[in-house]
Amino acid sequence: MSKIHVIGAGLSGMAAAYFCKKQLSNRVYLYDPGDKKGASFVGAGLLHPFVGPKALLSEKGMESMEVTALLLEVAKQAQQQDNREKIILGRGLYRLAMNEFQKNMLDRWCRRYGSYVEKVDSTTLDKQGTLKNVLGVYKIKEGRSINMELYLEGLKNAFLDS
Repeated sequence: MSKIHVIGAGLSGMAAAYFCKKQLSNRVYLYDPGDKKGASFVGAGLLHPFVGPKALLSEKGMESMEVTALLLEVAKQAQQQDNREKIILGRGLYRLAMNEFQKNMLDRWCRRYGSYVEKVDSTTLDKQGTLKNVLGVYKIKEGRSINMELYLEGLKNAFLDS
């Protein structure tokens, strides 16, 4: 049995620790100050594979979303009953094209990854007319908005229980 040391109990650290312990049956030591001040705790909690102002697909982005869906389920099952449904705050994320470059890039993603991204009619979302300068609204269907603290707490519980 190998000994593995993981520094940090944020998104990457908890995922690595959980999988190393669960799937590889390793002895895993997790080091974290527990102050909840790291990037994972202050992040917006928006999960999707398209990043940056150019909306580029992350390397292994689709595969990452599949693993994330599994980890979300693991965290939910390890969370207290009354918090399970509070981990995922919303399903589907909207991305606005603010310039021609972004619009062209997002239109390309709709053509290439139509099962993941779709262009939506902005008038159905915009009751006050605040999106009038937006060139397009796109829905990342598998995107998620999550409660980072509850998600990480659930992963930690799953890690400790495995």
